[in-house]
Amino acid sequence: FEAEEPDKKSMERLPRGKSKSLVGSREVIIGVLQGFSVLLVTFLVYWISLLNYNSEELSRSLTYATLLLSNLFLVLSNRSQRLSIFASFKERNNPAILPITLLAAGILLALLNIPFLAESFDLEQLNFQQYVIVIFVSFASVSWYEIYKKLQNSK
Repeated sequence: FEAEEPDKKSMERLPRGKSKSLVGSREVIIGVLQGFSVLLVTFLVYWISLLNYNSEELSRSLTYATLLLSNLFLVLSNRSQRLSIFASFKERNNPAILPITLLAAGILLALLNIPFLAESFDLEQLNFQQYVIVIFVSFASVSWYEIYKKLQNSK
C-alpha cells in the first residue's frame, strides 16, 4: 500500500478533527464484516465440498484456493474507499499490484498443479469448473463492499 497513489479526491474532503481517531468505528466495523464474509464463504466452501466430494484433499484445495483468492480480492477492493476494483486499476498507478497479484495466483496454481507441491500440502488438482466456482465465490465474498462503496459514493 505504500506504493499506492493517493486518492485524487482526497483534497476535496474536510480535514479530520483533532479529537477524531485515525481509525473510527466505521472502519473497524467494515474490517470485521469483511473478515467475517471471507470466513463465512471459506467455511461454506469447505462444508459443501466435504458433503459433495469424498476427498479431504479436494476439499482442502477448494478451501485454500477460496481463502487465498478472497484475500487477494479483499486487498484489491481495499485499495480505494471510493473506486471499484476495476476502476482503481485504471485510475491509480501502483506498479507492484499486478506482479504481486500474478505471483499469488501463480503460487496457488503451482501448489495445486505441480504433483510434488500438491502432495507436500495434501492438495488435489482442481478442474476448470471448480476454478470458476472458487473465483466466483471468492469475489462474491467481497462484492458486498464494492456495492457499499458504490452506494456511499452516489450520495
